[in-house]
Amino acid sequence: MILFLVMLLPVVAKIAVVGDWGCPQCTSARMVAQSLRATKPDYVISVGDHFYPEGIQSTSDANVFSWIDMWTPSVPWYLILGNHDYYGNSQAQIDLTNTFTYWNMESRYYTEILDDIQIWFLDTTPLLDLDIFDFHDATSGTIIDTLYTQRIDAEMQYEWLQTSLQNSITSRKIFVGHHPLWTFGNVDNIGKTAFKPKILAFMQEYGVESYVSGHDHSLQDIQYGNLRQFIAGSGAFSYEFDKTPLLQEARLNFRSDEFGFLLVDGYNYTFYTTENRMLYTTNIYK
Repeated sequence: MILFLVMLLPVVAKIAVVGDWGCPQCTSARMVAQSLRATKPDYVISVGDHFYPEGIQSTSDANVFSWIDMWTPSVPWYLILGNHDYYGNSQAQIDLTNTFTYWNMESRYYTEILDDIQIWFLDTTPLLDLDIFDFHDATSGTIIDTLYTQRIDAEMQYEWLQTSLQNSITSRKIFVGHHPLWTFGNVDNIGKTAFKPKILAFMQEYGVESYVSGHDHSLQDIQYGNLRQFIAGSGAFSYEFDKTPLLQEARLNFRSDEFGFLLVDGYNYTFYTTENRMLYTTNIYK
């Protein structure tokens, strides 16, 4: 009888989320990697900016091996593109799926079911109003053309997302994007006139439990009504908060300027820093 009951229990995913870690020469990134491995997650989600400062140029780029060197991956990784990844050849990072066993990025945006959770991996850079090349020197006209082409099909990404949500049969749903909807950190949220309202509407309509992101080099838990956003963008870089959080429609539950990552284990969302030290934990339904 006990064995039968155990077999009926659903498998609960244990997922580590880390972002903005692409600095192999940074001691902080290697310390975060060591701490993350100690939690023994079933899966790792990377929320972008894998290779600073300008992504990679090809799958044979020497920098691609920094991922193996830093993280010694032994479980599946699911990754999305960050803005710095777009400064290089973004397609090369997708192609790494055919190079490394644990690297999974089948396209610019995609969905996966990881045990009890369906996760939508979004490509947020082309969804922003802001042109990332307005404030960064572009090294390739081809890269600019690629980004503009992907902006033209932004509506296709939203249509894909809605159709996929309509067809979903999982009770737990999570969105993953590089850019946060809100932040109480030092990175201004700009260029999201269409992006944020659309994502919020999808979350509310289809019962998405959380949106996890990076970009802001900090750890944050932010709440908007019954919706939750978690920022895990201090995988290599961080900063002391130099301004008081601006009053926003969302509420700040927690923020830290320490290096670290997020662990989703059941309905518990926990931030860890280096040395495997727990900073903060919350159960999103309590």
